[in-house]
Amino acid sequence: MLQSRHAVSSIQPAHLAVREVLDTLAPWASSLTVVFVTPRCDPEKVGEVLRTAQGTVLACTTAGEVGPEGYTEGSVVGLTLDGPDLRAHFFPIPHVDVFGPAAAAELRDAVD
Repeated sequence: MLQSRHAVSSIQPAHLAVREVLDTLAPWASSLTVVFVTPRCDPEKVGEVLRTAQGTVLACTTAGEVGPEGYTEGSVVGLTLDGPDLRAHFFPIPHVDVFGPAAAAELRDAVD
């Protein structure tokens, strides 16, 4: 069964919010941690914090964040996903502007 946990932080600067979110999520087993970060951040400092995380982490900036209190801006939202059948695979998509169904099928087949 798939399990998930989430955490939200609005503390500033954003890299400290990332640290708080990762610390909140750390006690739970995770196949994948996803972190949505406000674009109002120092990407170098956020990257430094993310590199200290355990396990597989995917992070991106957002136009706005959605958490338990609804839509916000300037925050960090994180979630963990874990389950016996969940495995995360990362593949580069060099030209996302032309990435279509055929390319998606190729990636899917590479995992199977």
